Amino acid sequence: MAGRIPAETVDRILARTDIVDLINGRVQLKKAGSIYKACCPFHDEKTPSFKVDPRRGTWHCYGACSDGGDQISFLERITGLAGVRRIVVNVLSESQIQVGA
Repeated sequence: MAGRIPAETVDRILARTDIVDLINGRVQLKKAGSIYKACCPFHDEKTPSFKVDPRRGTWHCYGACSDGGDQISFLERITGLAGVRRIVVNVLSESQIQVGA
């Protein structure tokens, strides 16, 4: 598994990773109808502008940073580790782990 992660593999990883559980482990989310909300962890604010939509598997800040994405982009942003997708490829390759269907 050298180079890029196949899109199918990324899709399987994202499908198996609950975005609410992942983000709620780092940001205290509150249920608001069918979505979850919180104050954005990436800038100071008093009114929650950070939304997580479990049906779409996405997060978005409607405040100052106006950023958003999926589970992987959240981890990249919250940890400051650019290229998490590349790191996953290296770990899977070195561990000889195959991501099955």
